[in-house]
Amino acid sequence: MGSPTVGWVFAASRGKKPIRMDNLSKREIKPDLKKAKVKVKWHGWQAFRRGLATNLSELDVPDPVIQRMLRHGDIETTQGHYRKVLPKSARKAMQKLDRSLIKG
Repeated sequence: MGSPTVGWVFAASRGKKPIRMDNLSKREIKPDLKKAKVKVKWHGWQAFRRGLATNLSELDVPDPVIQRMLRHGDIETTQGHYRKVLPKSARKAMQKLDRSLIKG
């Protein structure tokens, strides 16, 4: 729905009520995943939001931006419950720290 400051992010076709997210996933998301031959099972909107936050973080998107995209009231919710550190990222961070310590 563009960039609403008020109202529904995903409005139903008539715009007066929110779209039913379970219907959206059944009608759009799951068929698109199947069509694209993605072999990942749809785990629902909570998993989608966590994955989005984690992937944006991996792309170095700042946490306040992720917070706004997810419409969280405080950044602690984004950081503590949505954005996860992937093992690969942790390894890279440790390698970066190691290089910086060696350079002294």
